[in-house]
Amino acid sequence: MPSAGRSSTVNSSRAPVEVGEGGFARNLIDTLRDGEVNALGARLAAETGLPLRELLKLTR
Repeated sequence: MPSAGRSSTVNSSRAPVEVGEGGFARNLIDTLRDGEVNALGARLAAETGLPLRELLKLTR
């Protein structure tokens, strides 16, 4: 049994799923990344009191 905070070993014996040029996988990764970026932006905006647009200006 894996301990708390650790992920178990991934079963790599499954055959890869082929979906038209990898479009599904690419779109899924983009969607997940966008969600993570949006969540981080919301968290930073809440912590700093600045809107995300202002935070982005500070990094340029």
